[in-house]
Amino acid sequence: MISCLGNAKGELPGGFILLNQNFEVIDRWNKENDSLPVQFYYDFWYKPRSNIMVSSEWAAPNIFDKGFNPDDVSSNKY
Repeated sequence: MISCLGNAKGELPGGFILLNQNFEVIDRWNKENDSLPVQFYYDFWYKPRSNIMVSSEWAAPNIFDKGFNPDDVSSNKY
C-alpha cells in the first residue's frame, strides 16, 4: 500500500493504492463511492497481526508547495 497526497496534478483527493507482489497497481483502497470519503491523506501505519491501520492527513500538494498560508486553513484546504 502506498499513500498518495493527491492526484497527478497535485489536487485532491489523495488516497491509498494497493500493489501486488510485482509492484503493479491493483486498485485503490478507498473507493470513489465510499459513504465516508476522505479528502486529505498523508501517512499511515499498519499493524497486520492486529488488523489496525492509523492514518494522518495534511493537504493537497498544490496547496503547500508554495509555503504555508494561514488563509488556507480557514478555507478548509487543510
